[in-house]
Amino acid sequence: MDVHNLASMIYVLTLLMVTGVAFVIICICYIQVYLSLGENTRHCPESTVARKMMLLVGTNFACCAPIAFFSLTAVAGYPLIDVTRSKILLVFFYPINSCANPYLYAIMTAQYRKQLIQLMAK
Repeated sequence: MDVHNLASMIYVLTLLMVTGVAFVIICICYIQVYLSLGENTRHCPESTVARKMMLLVGTNFACCAPIAFFSLTAVAGYPLIDVTRSKILLVFFYPINSCANPYLYAIMTAQYRKQLIQLMAK
C-alpha cells in the first residue's frame, strides 16, 4: 500500500498481475473440469466435486479481492487505508482462506457428515 515511488508502484502492480493471472488460470482449469463432465453427468457425484471446487475458488477470491482492491486504489493515488491498517488487513484477513480450506475439504465429504451425525447421536 506504500507506493510513494516508481519502484514500489511497479512492485505492487507486478504482484497484482501475477496473482491475477494465476487466479484466472485456476478459474479456467476449474471451468474446463466442469465442462468435461458432459451434459448427462452434471447431476452425478462428479458434478458435486466440480461444485465443491467452485466453492474453494470462490472463498479464495473472497479473501484476495479486498486486498487487491485496496492495492489498486493505492497505486491509483487514492489510498483508502494507510500502511498500518493494510498490515492488519494482511495479517488477519488474507490467511482466512488458508485456514478455511482444510475445513471446507473435510466438511464437504460424505464421510465427515456421516461421522458427525453419529457423534451427535451419542
